Amino acid sequence: MPAGWAAAAAAVAGTAGSLAAGSAQASGAKKAGKAQARANQQAIDLQRQTLDQQRAALAQSVADQGQYTEEQKNALAQAYERQQAAGNETYELQQAAANEAYERQVAAAERAWALQQGYQDPWFQVGKRSINKLENRPDFAFTAEDFNKHQDPGYAFRLKEGQQALDRTASARGGLLSGGALKAATQYGQEMGSQEFMNAYTRALQTDTTNYNRLANLSQWGQRSADVLTAAAGDYGNNLASYAGLRGANLANYAGLRGGNLANYAGQYGGNLANVIGQRSSQIGQYGTNLANMIGAYGKNVGDLYTQGGQNQANSLLAQANAQANMYAGIGSAIGQGASAYGNYKMNQANLDAYNRRTDVMRGEVNDGR
Repeated sequence: MPAGWAAAAAAVAGTAGSLAAGSAQASGAKKAGKAQARANQQAIDLQRQTLDQQRAALAQSVADQGQYTEEQKNALAQAYERQQAAGNETYELQQAAANEAYERQVAAAERAWALQQGYQDPWFQVGKRSINKLENRPDFAFTAEDFNKHQDPGYAFRLKEGQQALDRTASARGGLLSGGALKAATQYGQEMGSQEFMNAYTRALQTDTTNYNRLANLSQWGQRSADVLTAAAGDYGNNLASYAGLRGANLANYAGLRGGNLANYAGQYGGNLANVIGQRSSQIGQYGTNLANMIGAYGKNVGDLYTQGGQNQANSLLAQANAQANMYAGIGSAIGQGASAYGNYKMNQANLDAYNRRTDVMRGEVNDGR
């Protein structure tokens, strides 16, 4: 094979090698770029999946916390209701105790009053009857009938004995029926009658005075009984008023305690509920903060991945361009080398032809045309 053709063949072979090498390099860079792009997309998908899992976990945590918050609210409401029920029940028991104590005190006072009345009523009735008797009692008067009623039972005996003595004296003197004897008998009877009348009057007056004093004393017992009943009635009324006042004060005190306790319970319930709601608001705020942080981290990571992917893609394209440029440069270099070799071959062939002609001329074999 002529040397020129060999040089051309070498150039073609070099061009083919450069083309093959450049194509392989470009294909490898392209494949590497696609692999990097897939890896980058997988990393982005993983970031998205991680974000979704974090968001789901965070949302579940917030939901669980919300459920716990509702349970806390329900527990607080139940505790508040129980406190109210206990406060109302205590107040009702206190009311019942105060009313029962008041009723017992009133019953005791009524029994005491009834006993006082029972004890004093006989004396009061005696005094009342005595006063009625005093009011209806006639003024003292002494008549012959009263004299006969109140004369001494021995009066008739004394009168008879005295009369007989006068008769015996007169008979002994022989003047039983004389005027002197009759006068003496008359005088004796008058004196005895006057004396006995005064005695009977005195006895009747003493009896009347005794009866009056007795009735007056009995009426004073009635007055004393009335005084005792009046004092007892006053004590009874004062005791009832005191019991009622004490009952009212106790009920007012119990009502005040109940109101204070219910107010404390309501304040505690409101404070605890506010704390629970505040904690819930803080949890929701923290949820927002955590979610924003996760989304921000996700955005940064994805951005970094997209940036890295772009850089990788640019590097891949640059590598492909460099491979193609190197391929074309190799092809050009091979063609240039082939052309140079072919030119050298032609030059060498021309030189050789000239040398051969000179040689032939020198041998006289060729007419060099001169």
